[in-house]
Amino acid sequence: MDRPAGGARRPESISLWRYSAALVFVAVVIANACRVADMDLWGHVYFGEAMIRAGRIIANDPYNYSAPNHLWLHHEWLTEVMMAAIYRHWGVIGLKLWHFSVTAFAIAMLSMAEGETGAPAPIQFGVLATAAVTLAAVMQFRPQIFTYALFAAMIFLLTRDCYGRRARLWLVIPMLALWSNLHGGFFIGLVTLGIYTGAIGVEEVITRRGLKRTWRLAALTLAAAAATFVNPIGIECWRTVFVSLNDPLAHKVMSDWRPILTVVRQSGVRGSDNLLLLVWTVYVAALAISVALAPRRDDWPLVAIAAVMTAAAFSAIRNIPLPVIAGAPLLTHHLDLAFHKLAPGKDDLAKSEAPETAGVFQRMSIGGQALIFIASLAVLFGREGLLSAKLPAVDQYPSGAVAFMKDHGLHGNILNPSQWGQYLIWHLAPESKVFYDSRFDTVYPQKVLLQYLDFFFGPPSGARLLNEYPHNFVLVIMKSPIYKTMLEQPGWKLVYRDSVCALFAPGDSQAAAIPGLPVIGKAKKIFFP
Repeated sequence: MDRPAGGARRPESISLWRYSAALVFVAVVIANACRVADMDLWGHVYFGEAMIRAGRIIANDPYNYSAPNHLWLHHEWLTEVMMAAIYRHWGVIGLKLWHFSVTAFAIAMLSMAEGETGAPAPIQFGVLATAAVTLAAVMQFRPQIFTYALFAAMIFLLTRDCYGRRARLWLVIPMLALWSNLHGGFFIGLVTLGIYTGAIGVEEVITRRGLKRTWRLAALTLAAAAATFVNPIGIECWRTVFVSLNDPLAHKVMSDWRPILTVVRQSGVRGSDNLLLLVWTVYVAALAISVALAPRRDDWPLVAIAAVMTAAAFSAIRNIPLPVIAGAPLLTHHLDLAFHKLAPGKDDLAKSEAPETAGVFQRMSIGGQALIFIASLAVLFGREGLLSAKLPAVDQYPSGAVAFMKDHGLHGNILNPSQWGQYLIWHLAPESKVFYDSRFDTVYPQKVLLQYLDFFFGPPSGARLLNEYPHNFVLVIMKSPIYKTMLEQPGWKLVYRDSVCALFAPGDSQAAAIPGLPVIGKAKKIFFP
C-alpha cells in the first residue's frame, strides 16, 4: 500500500453514511430538483429511437436540409439509445427514475470521497448539501449527467489513493471505455488522471522516493486513453472533442461555452441563476481560503486537480460543476483542518467528545433520520415529482405552429430558431426537415452557422438567406426582430401566430391558400413530449 504524498499521516475514513444515511438522501433530493425538459431532450430520445430501429449508429444526419447527410459526430450515441429504450418501456416516469439514479450515484460518490477525509459528519453534510445545490442546475436529462457522475467516481478513487488506501484505480480503464460512449466529456477524466500523475511525479522527484508510483499511474492513464477507442465510432469520439474545444464561433453562440465573467457582464444573471452563481462563488472561495489556511502535502495532487477545474469553470460556464465535484473532499478536509488550526484548544476536546457526537448521530438515526427521510420523500414524490408522468419544459416551444401544420397536412423544410430544432424533429420528422438545431458543430459546418446567425440575429439584409435554400416555411420567435423583417418580405405570407411563435409560408404555397389566414392561436404550457 502506498503512503500519502509527502508521508503525512493519513486521515481516518469516516463515512457520512455510517452516521446519517438520511442526510445523504437529502443531498440526492436537492441535486435531483431540476426535473424539467430542456431543448435537447426531444432530440436525445428521438435519435436514440431511430438508432434502435435502424440497428446501427446513424453516421450522416438525415434531419436537416441546410447540410443534408453531413457527417454526424455522434459522441452521445449510447446515452441516447439508453434514454430511448427507457422511454419506450417506461415513458416519462422511466426517464425520471434514470435521472434520479444517475444523480444519486454522483452524490454517493461525493459522500464517499468526503468520508475519506475523516472530517466530522456536520462538515461533510454541509459541503455535500452545498455541492448538491450547485449541481441541481446541471443534473439535467442530458448525456453530460454521466460526465458529472463518472467524474465524481474518479475523484473518489483518486482521493482514496491520495490518502494511501487501496483504491482499485484499475477501474478507470473500463470507466473511460464506457464514458467515451456516453458523452464527449470523457476527456475530462483523462485530463484529471494526467494532472494527478504529474503531481505525484513532481512529489516523488522532490522527495527522492523514486518514480515507481508515477510510472504505474502513467501506464494506467495510457491504458485508460486507449480504452476510449473501444466504441463503434472509433477515433471520431476524439474528433468531437477537438472540434468542440477549438471552434471559437460555436463558443460565441453557445452561452454555456462563454466565460463566467463575460456572461455576467453581457447578459447578467437573474433569479435561480443568480443564486447558483452566488453559491458556487462562495463554495470556490471557501475551498481556496481553507486550503490556504491549512495547507497539507498529503493531498496537493487533489489541489492541483481542483485548481485546473476551477480555471476551466472560469473559461466556460458549462464547467461550473467540475471544481464543485473535484473540491468536495478537499473542502471537507481543509475546513476541518482550518477549524482546528484557528481554534487549537478545541482539538483535544473534539476528540474526547467524538464518541458522544457519534452517539448523537446514532440516536438521530432512530427518530430524527426517519423524519428527515419522510420529509425528503414528500419532496421527491410531490407535485410533478418522481412518479408523475408530467415533465414540464423549461422554455416555450412552438406547439401551436406544430399543431397548425399537422391539422392542415403541411410539411416541408422549416427555417427555424436552433433552440426549437429538436422539438420540431420529434413532432414533424421525417416528412419535414429543419434548417438548424442545437447540435451545432457536431453536425453543421461553419458556413451554415454563419448564415443562421446572419438571418436570425443580423441586420435585415440577412433575409437574403430566404433565396439560398429551398425553404417551405419560416418559423420565428414572435417578439424577435426577424418577425418584423418577415412581415415585410414580398412573396411570404403569415399563416399562423400566437404569443410564442409566428409561421410564414411562400405566397403561392398550399399553406398560403388556407382560408382565414393568419390563424391566431393560443400558446400552451409545454410538457415533454
